[in-house]
Amino acid sequence: MPTPPDAGPIHRRQFIIDTDRHREAEGWMAERLGNGLWLSHCPRLRVRRLPDGQGGTALLLGTPLLADPDQDDFQLSPARAAQDLADAAYAWSGRWTLVTGDWLLADSTNLASIFYQPGPGGRTLVSTSLALIHGLRPELPVLKRRIGWYGMNWFPPPHSRIVGVRKLLPDQALRLSDGTVHRVSRWNPERFAGKPVGALAEMLLRSLGQCFKSAASVQDRLALALTAGLDSRTLLAAALEVGVRVDTMIQLFPLMPLADKVLPPEIARHCGLRWDAVPRGAFNLSRQRRFDAHTFRNMGDADRSFYARGMYDWMGPGTALVRGGGFEVGRERMEDRLRGLGWEEALADPDGLLESYGDFGSRPWLRTQMRDWLRWAVDGPRPYGLGNQFYRDQRLAGWLSAAEQSSDMLEGCALQVVNCGYHHDLMLAAPLEDRRTGTVQRQAIALAGRGLAEFPVNPPMETRMQRRLQRWSLKGRRTAGELRNMAMGLLDGPAVGVTPVRTAATATSPPRAAEGR
Repeated sequence: MPTPPDAGPIHRRQFIIDTDRHREAEGWMAERLGNGLWLSHCPRLRVRRLPDGQGGTALLLGTPLLADPDQDDFQLSPARAAQDLADAAYAWSGRWTLVTGDWLLADSTNLASIFYQPGPGGRTLVSTSLALIHGLRPELPVLKRRIGWYGMNWFPPPHSRIVGVRKLLPDQALRLSDGTVHRVSRWNPERFAGKPVGALAEMLLRSLGQCFKSAASVQDRLALALTAGLDSRTLLAAALEVGVRVDTMIQLFPLMPLADKVLPPEIARHCGLRWDAVPRGAFNLSRQRRFDAHTFRNMGDADRSFYARGMYDWMGPGTALVRGGGFEVGRERMEDRLRGLGWEEALADPDGLLESYGDFGSRPWLRTQMRDWLRWAVDGPRPYGLGNQFYRDQRLAGWLSAAEQSSDMLEGCALQVVNCGYHHDLMLAAPLEDRRTGTVQRQAIALAGRGLAEFPVNPPMETRMQRRLQRWSLKGRRTAGELRNMAMGLLDGPAVGVTPVRTAATATSPPRAAEGR
C-alpha cells in the first residue's frame, strides 16, 4: 500500500484540534470541523469517513478493528447524545478516535491518547501529543516527576504531566465546543451474563479472528510479538483459526524470562511460521532524544530503550506489530494485587492503591492525582469492582496508552487487538476462579487446535540466582528513580498539578486557572 511522505518520526500520526490550522511538519493536512474548529494532522494518520446517520460525515481516526463477528463494517446510527456513540462503538477494538458533530470519543481505554486543555472563551485544544500541546501552551507548568521502567510508570488520568492539561478517561466523551466531559458507559455486564465458559471461549476466538481479518484488510504484513505467555498464544490461535498469516518475533533484552527465549521459536516452527529474534543494538543518544521529544517523557518503559537501540528498524511501512495488552482486564490481576481494597477505603486513603507499586518518591503527585480519578469513578456505575476499573482507567488508559502513542513514531504501526467493551464484558462474564486461571483463553487456544495447548505457559526456567538478579535490577531502577523524584517533589511543592475537570454540570462556571506547580 502506498505510504504518504512525512517529515520524520517526531509527531508522526499525531493530530491537533484547535480554532487555528497547524503545520507542525512538512505535509501536514487540515480540514474544517464544526464550531469553528480545525483538524490538523500528519498525513500518516489514517482518516476514514463514515456516514453519521444524520446526513453528515463522521471522522474515524487511527486503526480501528471490528470485534463483533456479526458486524461487517463500522456503522453509526443517529446520535442524540454521547452515549449513543459509545453504544455504536461497543465492539470497535484497536486504537481510534471518533469525531462527529460536536463530540469526540476515543477507543474504550483511550489508547488513542487524547489530551485536552479547555481554554478561555470555550476554546478547547485537543491533541494526541503532549509535546504539541506544550508547544502551543508553553506557559503551562510541567511536573518534574520522571517515570522509568518500574512501578507506576505513568501520570494517572485524568491528569497529565502538564498542569491544566487533562487526559480523557475511558468513560468520558468530550464536547468540543466548550471542553466539557460527559460520562458514557463502555461496559455492558448483561451482554454475556450467564454464558458458560466454553461458549465464552468460542466467542472470544471468533471475535479475535474477526479483528485479525479486519487488520489484514488494511495492513500488508502482521507480526505477532510471541512470548511464552497466554496472551500472545491466544492471539496466535485466533489468527491461525481464520487463516490470517502472521510472522512471529521477540525483542531481546537483558534478564528477560528464559522461557520467552526458548518456547516461542519452538511454537513458531511447530506452526510453520517465520520467527525472528530482534537483537539489542547499540545505544544511540540521538534516537533516545527523538523518542523523548515525541513522547514528552510521558513514556519510560521498555519501548524507550528498544527505540534508542534500533530494535524497531525491521518494521517497514505497511507492517503492523500485533500486541495483546488488554487481556488482564479479565484475569483479576489488580483485584488480587489490591488485596480486597474497596472504593470507599481507596477514596479515603489513595495510598492503598499505591502500596504495591513502591513509588515512594512519587507519592505526593500520585496521591493527589489518584484521588481525583477516584472521585470521578465513584460517581459512576462501577459494574466490575475497583481492581478491574483501575486496570482499565489507569494501567491501560495511563501506561499502555503512552506506550501506544510512542509507537506512532515507527515506520509501521502497533495494533492492540483486545480493546473494546465487547472483549472486556466477555472475559469478565466468566466465574471468578476461571478468570484468575485464564480458563477462557486456555479453552480458546484448545479450540483452535494445532497443538498450541500442548506447550506450557510461562514455565519457570531461571535459576535462583537469575531470579534474584531480576529482582535486584528492578529494585535498583526503582530506588534510583524514586530518590530523584523525592528531590524533584520538593521543587514542585505541595500543589502537584491538579486542576478541576469541567463536566456538563460545571460548564456554566468559568474555567479556573491552573493551581500551582
